[in-house]
Amino acid sequence: MTARIHGTVIAALVCAGAVLVTAVAAVPVARSTVTYETPAVTLIREDGKRVSLPRELDDGRRCC
Repeated sequence: MTARIHGTVIAALVCAGAVLVTAVAAVPVARSTVTYETPAVTLIREDGKRVSLPRELDDGRRCC
């Protein structure tokens, strides 16, 4: 491939990439949130202890 053809191919690829980036950036993004409450279920651990599912899952972090 000659240097001129090689340069033309690279320029075409760069232009195509720029068009794709512009097209992707123009797509609107939708965001939704869902609130889910963990059911009050009692579980039995392997050691036989009864535990509350919501309490076991709660690590102290709060959403939002």
